[in-house]
Amino acid sequence: MLLSSPKLIIGLMPVYRHKLVPTSAEIFIASVGQSSDKFLQTCMPTITDNGIIKYYQNQPYVLDMIQGVRDASRNMDYTVHEEKLRNLLNTKQKHIWLGTVRPDQFDILKQLFGDDVVTLSMNYDESLVENITMDYLEIAQYYGSNIFKDETLDTLAKKVPKSFYHPAEIEINLADIYDSYKLQNLLQDKFNESFVGDKLTIWNEWKTQQELLRIKYENN
Repeated sequence: MLLSSPKLIIGLMPVYRHKLVPTSAEIFIASVGQSSDKFLQTCMPTITDNGIIKYYQNQPYVLDMIQGVRDASRNMDYTVHEEKLRNLLNTKQKHIWLGTVRPDQFDILKQLFGDDVVTLSMNYDESLVENITMDYLEIAQYYGSNIFKDETLDTLAKKVPKSFYHPAEIEINLADIYDSYKLQNLLQDKFNESFVGDKLTIWNEWKTQQELLRIKYENN
């Protein structure tokens, strides 16, 4: 599927402990949504020293939707913003990213918007569990959470789900996000986007930190 007319793209992300999502899933969204003339600009990300993605500039339409909503970024019910999303599609004439950890949003938004919605899932298999576990440990540490205070990479990796798959119109393998050539092809084939500019800069910063994290955990 190559997107043509403006769509709402509802992207389903794996989640652990209700809030933790793999950093590679956030990097994928950031890679598509930056410096694009086809997508409404997503929030501006930066990569921290431990490889976590932080959004330092939220877009007005995002701020409008999350105002007063707890855990809004990935848990909200987008149907409460039906009118707002319709207006954005009609006035901006660009694709709009909607990240979620809620599978129910697929069917609900399809019922409301029909062909104006494209479902996308970000899946992984056992080969990525260790990388994702590193993400979760680093996210908890960055935010000062003690939820994994008694865990090591090995012990937590045994608890993290070994795989995630959900059927969708576009299915992304998160392992491809770690490979610049595969990500370049994915962006071109699915979204007609070039892997250049801010997209490439963000990815390079993240990949560098991923390599440093790997060294850190191998030495522990």
